[in-house]
Amino acid sequence: MKTDSFRSVYRMNYLLSTAANGHKRAGYLLIELMIALTAIAIFSLLVAQIQAHMVHRYYEAKQYFLAVNYASRAFEERVVGTREMDGYTIEVMFHGVQGGLPYKHVVVTVSWKTGNGAVKQIAIQGGMLDEQTSV
Repeated sequence: MKTDSFRSVYRMNYLLSTAANGHKRAGYLLIELMIALTAIAIFSLLVAQIQAHMVHRYYEAKQYFLAVNYASRAFEERVVGTREMDGYTIEVMFHGVQGGLPYKHVVVTVSWKTGNGAVKQIAIQGGMLDEQTSV
């Protein structure tokens, strides 16, 4: 069975490689060149699309990096309220812990708009000693 299929493929290659008068031709068929150029074009488009996707992801990662840096800076400053910084909205809130503990729960939320208008948001939570109620 394998030898029959091999012979048929060999015969087809022989027929494609010979001209109508039976002489062996030199060079490539036009269809072969068109297939090769089409494959090169498709691969080039795929590489360009992957490159564009990587640039978009880099920009998005940079936005998250800046947001985390702003949030950690605001957490260290411990100033309650909302403020704007370079297109990022930073909101710091304190919540008292029940039970008479000298501890405050701190929530820092940073939000920003992406290039397509969507709003992204991160939040950092932590605690701090409340100097007013500490012993």
